[in-house]
Amino acid sequence: MLPRLATASLSSQGLEMLKTVSNKPTCYAFLALNDHRLPPEAKYFLIRIFYFYGDDLVTETVKKLAKKVGLTEAAFSKARSLLCSLGYVELSPCSPEYVEPSQDGDEESENKKKRGRPRLGLRIAPKIMKEIRSSAAKQLA
Repeated sequence: MLPRLATASLSSQGLEMLKTVSNKPTCYAFLALNDHRLPPEAKYFLIRIFYFYGDDLVTETVKKLAKKVGLTEAAFSKARSLLCSLGYVELSPCSPEYVEPSQDGDEESENKKKRGRPRLGLRIAPKIMKEIRSSAAKQLA
């Protein structure tokens, strides 16, 4: 692990590389999941969600999240539904505090954003994260 002063002088690209290196055992653990029902896209989905969010609740829209993860919306939705049905990912409705504020500050448009079906948040299931972390710890030992 790098000392605090050394990490403070790293560029944002350097910090991303450091983050990637520190997550390598976890990424390998996702790749090594021995479930024949998981296609490569689903494993990639899990790795990218873990990389960007860890085990936090993800509340972005499908369009934004698919772009960030690096999948098409169709591949993203297919992987998400498969992972949900297999218990790797949990979906939960987001509370209104997760609604993105309007950019123009118009109160009427703010009320329109809060109407309709609530957005679903997703997170990697805790039992899967526990299994992945124990597998990554074994790789480090």
